[in-house]
Amino acid sequence: ALAAATAAGRRGATKLHGLIFATLLAKSLTLFLLAFDMEMLSRTGETAVWRQVAWQAWRQVHQTLEVVVFFVLGMGWKVIRPDLRPPEWAFASGMCGLSLALGAAQVACGTAADGGAQTYMFTQFSVNSFCYLVVIVATNFNVLALTRRIAEAEAGPAVGALYPKYRAYLWFRACFLFFVLVPMVANYMAVYVVNWNRTWVNIVVR
Repeated sequence: ALAAATAAGRRGATKLHGLIFATLLAKSLTLFLLAFDMEMLSRTGETAVWRQVAWQAWRQVHQTLEVVVFFVLGMGWKVIRPDLRPPEWAFASGMCGLSLALGAAQVACGTAADGGAQTYMFTQFSVNSFCYLVVIVATNFNVLALTRRIAEAEAGPAVGALYPKYRAYLWFRACFLFFVLVPMVANYMAVYVVNWNRTWVNIVVR
């Protein structure tokens, strides 16, 4: 039974690692396509719709995966508990699908139809902000739960295993709050620092 539980935990950890790897891969592909678009635009002076659609679509995929990663980590998947409850997976799937749909509509309006993208952008921002709020609440709850378990437990190996998780969640909370504040820095850079042909720098910061 112990061996089966260990194997299941390893498979779950592999799934989490795969999700993080997919997020990084989508980010890298977005930067590559954006750099290619900027390079071709600087050479030819002509805008190609397919190039804009390509990097903007992958940026939407990356942003959605990013939200999912923060959500599952904030809820304690593979850190505090081996799996999430079905309603939590349903919430993550629903928010992921809604964010992707709004992102696709935003890309379509911004590149092809040339109008209405701001409405979809604001709606997507509201959806993602709600997810971020859930992550903050869940992370604080997990920090408090770990603090209580450490305070109530007797000295032993079981308590020692809780301290790394507690410190990891403190770091995760700090990093996530920094991530939430990054858009303000990116917007300042886009307006006052970065030129149009260096838009990829702004995407990296985001």
